[in-house]
Amino acid sequence: MTIRNWIVTVRGRQHEWGFPMRGTDNDAAEWRADGFDVSETVNVIPGWVPAPLVGWWCRVQDVWNWPSRAWREK
Repeated sequence: MTIRNWIVTVRGRQHEWGFPMRGTDNDAAEWRADGFDVSETVNVIPGWVPAPLVGWWCRVQDVWNWPSRAWREK
């Protein structure tokens, strides 16, 4: 099983929070079954990256992560 990065969203009465988690597809399915909103994290952008460079940063991450995503179990 491949470990992936996920964002688990928790909604309170007034606010919504997202927590980064690492887990397999089975873990994400269990979280969803418990009622959590779960999304896969594709790109992570550090706070120090200037806004005009965000697109460049994401493209570099996509190229860097391509081998692991190309042969991922479906």
